[in-house]
Amino acid sequence: MPIGRFITVENSFTCVQDLWNKGERFYVVIRTKKKFNGILFETENDYRKVDDWFYYVLTDFDLAAALKLYSFEGVELVNVRVAETTDYLPIEIRKKVISLYNQKQANKGKNQSAYYNAKTTLDAIWGKALQKNSYNWKQQASKLIKPQWSLWSASYLRYEIICLIEKIGVENVVAIDTDGIKTEGNFTSIFKVHNEEIRKANKEAGFESEIGTWDTSEHYDEFIQFEKKVYAEVIDGRIECKFAGCRKPAWKQFYSVDGIKKLKEKQPIPADYCCSYGVQYKNGVMRVYGSRYNLGGDIFGI
Repeated sequence: MPIGRFITVENSFTCVQDLWNKGERFYVVIRTKKKFNGILFETENDYRKVDDWFYYVLTDFDLAAALKLYSFEGVELVNVRVAETTDYLPIEIRKKVISLYNQKQANKGKNQSAYYNAKTTLDAIWGKALQKNSYNWKQQASKLIKPQWSLWSASYLRYEIICLIEKIGVENVVAIDTDGIKTEGNFTSIFKVHNEEIRKANKEAGFESEIGTWDTSEHYDEFIQFEKKVYAEVIDGRIECKFAGCRKPAWKQFYSVDGIKKLKEKQPIPADYCCSYGVQYKNGVMRVYGSRYNLGGDIFGI
């Protein structure tokens, strides 16, 4: 984890490879005439366009993931900066993270207030504190958390997901999320082996904890993907939806009768089901949007 300031080093891919082999923490600025398209770096928050160039700032883990996914023909290195010091996070921070993680797990499905208090604070550490439109708790957290801690935590997770997809086989992957992989088929054995590696790393860091391990307990009867952050799961005949921008009472009410049939037919949720959220349905496309706050780009269509 980067602890100190960053210093400029030799600007070459050979230098970058040496840094990666040594386990150094670094980031690069690259530019390309062709924008990356795919599962990583796909939003306008991920790059800046200047004249005819697309500029990306990638951590070492982001770069390693990108090299697995994209052709780097025509990509130019603009800058390489390496952390002056690299180490574990301070022991006080690690203790707090483990405490919050244990609190979140212990209260899941039991004490909603305690669960979300731990979850939102952990979210800040994992990267939420870096978002542009911060809620108050994120603003407070960002005063306590160095940005690079969040940045490297989030980028490492992206790299780990890409590595696991390689082992599973991309043809067996149905969908991925920030912290999850949905597959066609049972790949529990791959996750079990990987979880042991994570537990060993946790122990080496001074903690015997399940933090960072993958849960493989959920098995769906059906999984229906509509769009990014918009999907439905059927577990033992029970429907669970993740619709960014649509309140749970809204979809629960709508799907209470013939829910699975409605999902398969992709029937739009009528506006009067969506509480304080607005709905547009035009030319076969439904868009749900918040009437009280900006969803920050999570407007979606079904």
